[in-house]
Amino acid sequence: MDIPMAPGLGLLLERTHYDSYDKKHSKDHEPLTDWGEIIEKEVERTKFELITKDMLETELLSQGMLKWLADLVHHDFSSNPEAEEPEKKTFVTMAAACANKALKEQEATSSEAPEASEVAEGAPEVASAPEAAAPELAAAPEEPKAQIEEEKVAAAGSS
Repeated sequence: MDIPMAPGLGLLLERTHYDSYDKKHSKDHEPLTDWGEIIEKEVERTKFELITKDMLETELLSQGMLKWLADLVHHDFSSNPEAEEPEKKTFVTMAAACANKALKEQEATSSEAPEASEVAEGAPEVASAPEAAAPELAAAPEEPKAQIEEEKVAAAGSS
């Protein structure tokens, strides 16, 4: 299995557990799991100042967890190690896969279009090109260009 190792920064033992120790030595001393409210508050303050604050600052600067999350797409989580070797996922292969998918979708929609015209027998054929629909509109972009050229010539001649 190809499982990426998670970054170690941020792994913190939140609370130590002395349950079995407390049961074993309960007659000799007080339990180690309950230190009292004052000490618990001091532990929380110290934990934040020395551990949590450093973890947050380091994560903000290095962005280790974000980089690890972004890298997950490059790994194969197959549970069968004897399966054929998976294709390496890079930005190029992922872009190629997206392009192939778009091409297949485009081919599927273009192959569906003739079927739709075959269904409507006897219906007039609809022109797909704008020139066929309105020839006078197709020539329209040339007219402003010619008009602009004429204005430039007229302006140059008058100056």
